[in-house]
Amino acid sequence: MSVSLELGIFLSIISMILIFAVVSNFLVVIIVARNKKMRSATNIFIGNLSLSDIILGAFVLPQNLHDLTHAENFHEGEILCKIVNGFPIFCITASIFTLVALSCERKHSIVHSLRPQLTLTTSKKIVVSVWVLAGIVSTPSFVEYSVTTVGLKKNVTIESCGSTFHRTFSIFNGLCVLLLAYVIPLIIMWYNYVLIIKFVMKKTSSVRDTPTFQLKRNRNNAHCGNNEEMTLKTTSNENITTNSTSKPSTSRLETIETTEKRGLPSNSFLFAKRMKIIKMLILVAVLFAICWLPYFVSLVIAKMNGTDDSEDYKGSYNLLKIFLATFSVGYNVILYVIFNPNFRKAILDIIYCRGCKKRRTIQTGSENKEEKGQDRNKMHVSSVA
Repeated sequence: MSVSLELGIFLSIISMILIFAVVSNFLVVIIVARNKKMRSATNIFIGNLSLSDIILGAFVLPQNLHDLTHAENFHEGEILCKIVNGFPIFCITASIFTLVALSCERKHSIVHSLRPQLTLTTSKKIVVSVWVLAGIVSTPSFVEYSVTTVGLKKNVTIESCGSTFHRTFSIFNGLCVLLLAYVIPLIIMWYNYVLIIKFVMKKTSSVRDTPTFQLKRNRNNAHCGNNEEMTLKTTSNENITTNSTSKPSTSRLETIETTEKRGLPSNSFLFAKRMKIIKMLILVAVLFAICWLPYFVSLVIAKMNGTDDSEDYKGSYNLLKIFLATFSVGYNVILYVIFNPNFRKAILDIIYCRGCKKRRTIQTGSENKEEKGQDRNKMHVSSVA
């Protein structure tokens, strides 16, 4: 089938985004799997999100691009028909359930920081549960779609991949998917993030009552006390008495400064780091909701109209849907690099092969040591001889 220039440019752009998405998300999975320092509960969920994006970008979305150039007839068979229609729901459900788990974990970490936190073992069990639940939600869609033969004119027939359910069951399945894989998870996510934002605003509004401001106040008072004591020292002839009164102020200043150095800056740094991750996750959730909204809208409308939601492949709405779906599997890694310095450093280390250089340095160092040891043994043998 001939492809127009505009469609060719569109396919080229989408293909490049998919290649970038698959490679970058694969790097994220490798970083979480191989780097022990990156194995936190949050990063386990981020790695699972990347795994879902890899499946979408490597197997599902390329088939949609293929359908753009072969829209008249479906020659790919029964298995691909089910994959194209069932796997998007499977992966989308796994992704949004993972985002819900991320929001719950962040809420527990910030709002309920004094309670026991999520362990790696528990987070891995949650990841397995996410995929099991995604499989349960998407199973009806795998069963619903199948290849059927459609007659057009006289002896002309085509193969079509569409729903084989009764219209009532098809609409019911579409509404269930919309609620379970989009609406309800988004409500839970926004509820958790609203609680986090309210908690942060409450803490910042009462910041004047925190020890930071009290310490600053005490330090200012201590400085004032030192100035007054220096004045008394110049005007009074009793130097010993003046010196003895100035020592408590100095020790008080040292106590205040050491308390500030040891306690508060580290806590504020940790809090700022957590809030940066929260901003990243909120942005991920917002973009996810925007990117997949056209997909769910077209899915429900097609089921209500009794048509195949894949019809009109070259329409502007379908092209927008494919572009947003492709963008959704590629933007996560960009946000990780921007907001998370640990991921940024780990990805750059892999790109520039810094670990390889360290290994080479260690290997050359060990080889030099072995050569020196052999030289010493030879010298020892020759001296004995």
